[in-house]
Amino acid sequence: GYILLCDGGATATAAPSSYPVTHWQSIVKGFIERQPDLPLLALQTSDNGAWVNAMTNANPNLKVIYPGDVGKQAAVITGANIMICTGGAPLYLGLAVQTYVVALLNRQALSSSHPESERLVTLYSPNGNLADIPPIHVLEKVWGS
Repeated sequence: GYILLCDGGATATAAPSSYPVTHWQSIVKGFIERQPDLPLLALQTSDNGAWVNAMTNANPNLKVIYPGDVGKQAAVITGANIMICTGGAPLYLGLAVQTYVVALLNRQALSSSHPESERLVTLYSPNGNLADIPPIHVLEKVWGS
């Protein structure tokens, strides 16, 4: 298995719809320290190339996978032990294939559009800015601490 990371934001900046790359790097560092043998993959989609570039520039050992179509993307998500994402299509694919998902969402996303699931853990930004979700909270949710 592996840990799959995916930010659906179209840019590498800390836009309200995107989690800051510095926060992602803290999550990567936390995994490497705690589970150094567990592979970490960045899921590249058609709209997050800048995020993938920023992530690999900051951590050259991060593996990138670009499945190309929805079926292959679903297969990649299925193989993950857990996926940490910022919402969008990867979130819904993760729920559909029953992968454990930690979703980083804006408070505005709190609606019936995100179904209840025992395999979904959501962390909401209190003010709409994902940068306000501390990376340690993400790692605590993953590790159950």
